[in-house]
Amino acid sequence: MCDRSVGLFHRWVGCLSVASLGLAACSADSTSNGLSAATQSTPSAGGAAPALSGTAGAVAAPMPGMTVMRPAVAGTNAGSTVVGTGAGGAGGVAGGADGAAGVGANAGLGAPLVAGVGGTSAAVTQPMAAGGGGTSAGAGSSAAAGAGGAGGRADIRAGEDECGPIAPMTLAGTMAGRVRDSGKIEYDVTPPNEWLSQRTVMRVPEQPPPGGTVFLWPGLQPLPSGKNFQPIGNGVLQPVLTWGPSCAPDSSGGHKTWWISGLYVNVTSRDSNYRGCHGGPVIEVEPDHLLDLHIYLDAPDWVQRVVDLDSMKTTEYAHDMKGQAQARAFFIIELPGNAKPTEDVIFTKSVLTMAASEPSACEPIARGMRDFASKARVSADGKTCCIDRIALRAAGVDATTMDP
Repeated sequence: MCDRSVGLFHRWVGCLSVASLGLAACSADSTSNGLSAATQSTPSAGGAAPALSGTAGAVAAPMPGMTVMRPAVAGTNAGSTVVGTGAGGAGGVAGGADGAAGVGANAGLGAPLVAGVGGTSAAVTQPMAAGGGGTSAGAGSSAAAGAGGAGGRADIRAGEDECGPIAPMTLAGTMAGRVRDSGKIEYDVTPPNEWLSQRTVMRVPEQPPPGGTVFLWPGLQPLPSGKNFQPIGNGVLQPVLTWGPSCAPDSSGGHKTWWISGLYVNVTSRDSNYRGCHGGPVIEVEPDHLLDLHIYLDAPDWVQRVVDLDSMKTTEYAHDMKGQAQARAFFIIELPGNAKPTEDVIFTKSVLTMAASEPSACEPIARGMRDFASKARVSADGKTCCIDRIALRAAGVDATTMDP
C-alpha cells in the first residue's frame, strides 16, 4: 500500500512506477493533479524526458528531471569505481546523462569517479544578503527584505559576492567539459565532497506557443558513490520554471503563463516519502521577470526558495534528505515533447558552494554545443564557484543573445 500522508513540507503526487524496477503503482489522491495508476515510460535514446501514462481518462503529467535520472537506473556500483552501462551508468558522470556507455573508473568520456561513503561537511551560513537583496543595498540576486531576507551575510559588501570583488563580466567562456546535445551545463564535485548550495538568477523567457511542456531549471542530484545515496536513491532537487502541464502538486497545467515551484522528483526509490513527484506551492510569473532561485542545505532539510524579484512573490519547499549528499549541479532546458522555448534561457549571478575545497569542480564536465558559461571565479578557499552568465539554447532555436 502506498502512503498518501501530506505534511507541511512533504507533498507528493501518486505512487509512480517504473515497470523495469518493479515499483508498485497505486491511485493518486487529491493532490495528484489527476493522475491515476500512472506508470513511467522508458527514457528515449534521444534524451527527451518521458511523460507519464495512465489509465483511460487520466491526465498525462510529464516529470522534470527524467533525463538526468537515467544514470542510476542502469548502473551498478563495483568496488571503488562507478560502472556505467548502456543508456547510462549509476552516476557515470560522463556516460550516464548522455547515454554513452561507460566501464570501470571512467564512465563514457568523463572523468574517473572515486567511490566513497561517509565523510562530514562543515555547516555553512547561507549566502542570503540582508537589506534590499543582492550583494548590496540595491535589488540583486538575493531575496529582498521581508520576502526573503532571512539571515544576512554581513561579510559580503557592495561590489562583492561569495568569491570576492566582482570584476566586469568575464569575457571568455569556459572551454571545459564534454560538448554534446543542447540546453545543459553540469558541474560535479568528487565524492565524498558535496554541494551545499546552488543559487542563481533566471530571467523568465517569452511565452512559447500554447501546447506541450517546457521545463527550465537549476538543480542538484546525488551520485551513487556519494554519502548516504541509499536508501533514498536517485532523485533531483529542482525549482522548475514550467510552461504547460507537469506532475507538480498545486499546478493548473495550462498555458496561461509560466509558473514555478520547488520540486523533488524520484522514480527509483521504494520509499513513498521520496518516490514520485513532490513539491511546494506554485507562483505564476511573467516574461522578463528575474527569479532568485536558491537551493541550500539547512540540515536535515534541503530548502528550495524562489523569489520573483519584480513582483516579490515567494514560494518555498523543504524536504528531509536524511543526510544524502548532492554531487551534481545542473542548469537545464528539458523538453518532454515538441514544445521549445523561443529564445535563450539566461542565468546570471550563479553561485555554487561545496563542503570541501575543490577548485576543479568550478569547471563544467558537460555543456551543450551552443550553450555558454562564463569561466567561473573561484573563492580563495576553493569552496565556492561564481559564474557570471550562463546561456542555454534549445536545439533548433536561433540564439537571441550574444555571448561576451
